[in-house]
Amino acid sequence: MVDLVATITVFQGKDKEVAREETIWVRPARGSVKLNVDGAWNSKEIAGAGAVIRASEGGGLVAARGRLLLEIPRKPN
Repeated sequence: MVDLVATITVFQGKDKEVAREETIWVRPARGSVKLNVDGAWNSKEIAGAGAVIRASEGGGLVAARGRLLLEIPRKPN
């Protein structure tokens, strides 16, 4: 099952509007669970990840997060 990606318009100031995409969580089928994961990194080899398992009622069952060590290959001199 894929989460719904919706484009929304956000108004900033008098005449400015910005469109952006947001992912909306979609419940799994009744009696099942869903695992959602996400991660991010920057250019300084710092990264993190998180995950949550939720039941069809929407309550969180298990959640985890952590820092990751990135090993970026260096170009030979």
